Amino acid sequence: MPSVTAVSSGAIASDYQRLRVENICSRLGLVSLAYLWKQDQSLLLEEMITKGIEAITVKVAAMGLLPSKHLGKEIAHLQHYLHQLKELYGINICGEGGEYETLTINCPLFVNAKIVLDDFKVVHHSLDSIAPAGVLHPLTFHLEHKREFISSTSDDYDVRENGRPSIFEVEACVQHVGALCHSVTSEVVMDKDIELEVARTKRDDTFSVICWIHGSSKPSGGLQRDLATILKKTDLLLSEEGYGWADVLYIHLYISDMNEFALANETYVSFITEEKCYMGVPSRSTVELPLTQAGLGRAAIEVLVATDRSKKVLHVQSISCWAPSCIGPYSQKFIGKTIQKLYPVLAAAFSQLDLMLSRNKRIGSLSHDFGVDLEFRIAIDNSTKIATLHKEILYMAGQLGLDPPTMKLRQGGAIAELDQALENCEAVAENFNCSLASSGIILVIYCSASMTPLEKKAIQGKINLFLKQRGFCVADNGNLRNLLDLMLLFILTSDLPKSALVEVKPILYVPKDEETESGSHMLEPSCVTTPDYWGFDHLPFDSSFCQKCVIHGKICAGSISITNDLATEICSGSLNSDTSFEDSILSIPICMRKIARFCIYLLDKSLLENQFSWEDITNLRFYFPVGSRTPSDSLFSIFRDAFDEFAALSGRIDTDKGSFFNLVPVVGAGRSAESMDDVITCELVATKP
Repeated sequence: MPSVTAVSSGAIASDYQRLRVENICSRLGLVSLAYLWKQDQSLLLEEMITKGIEAITVKVAAMGLLPSKHLGKEIAHLQHYLHQLKELYGINICGEGGEYETLTINCPLFVNAKIVLDDFKVVHHSLDSIAPAGVLHPLTFHLEHKREFISSTSDDYDVRENGRPSIFEVEACVQHVGALCHSVTSEVVMDKDIELEVARTKRDDTFSVICWIHGSSKPSGGLQRDLATILKKTDLLLSEEGYGWADVLYIHLYISDMNEFALANETYVSFITEEKCYMGVPSRSTVELPLTQAGLGRAAIEVLVATDRSKKVLHVQSISCWAPSCIGPYSQKFIGKTIQKLYPVLAAAFSQLDLMLSRNKRIGSLSHDFGVDLEFRIAIDNSTKIATLHKEILYMAGQLGLDPPTMKLRQGGAIAELDQALENCEAVAENFNCSLASSGIILVIYCSASMTPLEKKAIQGKINLFLKQRGFCVADNGNLRNLLDLMLLFILTSDLPKSALVEVKPILYVPKDEETESGSHMLEPSCVTTPDYWGFDHLPFDSSFCQKCVIHGKICAGSISITNDLATEICSGSLNSDTSFEDSILSIPICMRKIARFCIYLLDKSLLENQFSWEDITNLRFYFPVGSRTPSDSLFSIFRDAFDEFAALSGRIDTDKGSFFNLVPVVGAGRSAESMDDVITCELVATKP
């Protein structure tokens, strides 16, 4: 039945039901539609009744439901009683837990007639005194034709609400296909001539591995070759330490051209497959960065690894009204294009095989004599993650402003997309009993360069309003845990997936025991004196360029924005009095060395004051604009040398094993959407084991 492209199921709260349907859909290349998922069951039952769905109970198996009394009753008749049972025994009002089953005898889709049950008998399955089980067995029934009906051939057959069709087009983007493109591995040969740079943070149990192409390497051989080389190198590094892709929590994938998103995905899924990631492929964020302008090839990757596997993951494969499904390499859209290319060849091959077998009288036809359904099986990853919780930290995949039921970007520009993206983040957070307003550590907002100045100006206010409203909701719901100091970091990119204007990537804190955690994250800085090795203590700096979020003994996160004005203060002794800062600062290496030292000074100060060490860092990124006159290689050397110098002076960090930071080229970055023009922006996350 090639015209069938999707399966709709009524799963509301049962992961067991939803995942089984999703797994089958993944194997068969179908889209899973689950529009009832996560809906409020009380409201859902009320809506079904008010919309004219007449359904009778045909099975009962729960405390308070008696076969002799409640079978054959309409749900409208039982509605009030079901609410009573929920209060008494905690049943699912919609019968999601198997408390009861129903048969629909009339609804708006029954345009010609409704079913009338004339006679039935009750069959007892269990006479349990607490929760007896029984089913209704129909004996006689007939159809009662409706006086007025709409022809099934009519163009107005759609169920309508407020005069508008309730059926809308869905852009299929369900997670899918993990190992479809194994052929890519053989086609894209790892280029041994490409010089790679590798960095690794110091933690042993949770650490980041960063891999990118050296700026002085030969010209890029194309996105697939560059990415294959980087993924192969990362794979080898993980293997050398006894780990694999199954141990990866999160992946940041950076590519130079979002128009090559599909090519990147083909290479990506040839390395990161279901076989290697039996607990599900890692959550991922993909953005376009000016890598080629910075001389860093066409791809770069950063992976967050956990040595234990005590992680909780959230899978979103079905299209629903709750939260958007994944649009990455495991999407229906991606696999659909590949199947479309292969189908004619496979169909011809199967047809020829069937013809050959049918000529053999002893064997006959595969399809007719044996009833064998020749199924084109594809190795599929049906476990793409939208979020991963590990040791009280929730890493969420980048969220676009996609309308969940249609999987299309919300219309109305950047503000509308941002509002939808934040709602999508909140829906995922609520699944882990937290909120952006109460649990957010850092919110990274990727902004497309296509965004207008007015949109950039309005974004900050929209985020603040959203968080304020959600904060009130958290308080109203009785969550007394203190709100964290959520950090905002804005990254200006040349393009985003689906040509979106905004992508939101949150990291949240989800305590195991909210009662004991209540208020415990607030910590006064310690009285430890931070050594000043480079003479920055005397400078009159305020804290407006720093953000910090600290959970005592667990997390220390921070960001530093080196604005043009701040850079002028830092480098005032290095500039000639008649030299413009904007024209010369990024071309003077000594100024960048001072900025690198200043960043390290502030990071060290923050870590020491909050009783963390450099060994606790899980990721450290320095964002720099591609307009910089300092080449990326030179900039990397400046920061590496500054860390080596700090290691020699302080003895608190070991740089002998190599670099542990990521230098990320961007169009712009900053702590405000209106001023994404920092000279350097730093992002730090440190955690205690």
